[in-house]
Amino acid sequence: GIVKSSLIELVSSSVVINVPGSYWLDDRYYRKAPKGWLWSASFEGPWEVCVEANLPVGLRAGAAKNRKDKNGR
Repeated sequence: GIVKSSLIELVSSSVVINVPGSYWLDDRYYRKAPKGWLWSASFEGPWEVCVEANLPVGLRAGAAKNRKDKNGR
């Protein structure tokens, strides 16, 4: 289920934690890092590198769009 809190907001099937670039989806936390993505079972970590192919569909689509916007294509 979805955790209800004043610090959590539902966005595009992903729960965005009140920390920019951090998401809770499919029982994992995802965090945007300077050179890709990290994931963890706990917000406190440990964090592991998450290759884009293993991101949930919604985050993967957003990552592809951001890459396209940065490259101007």
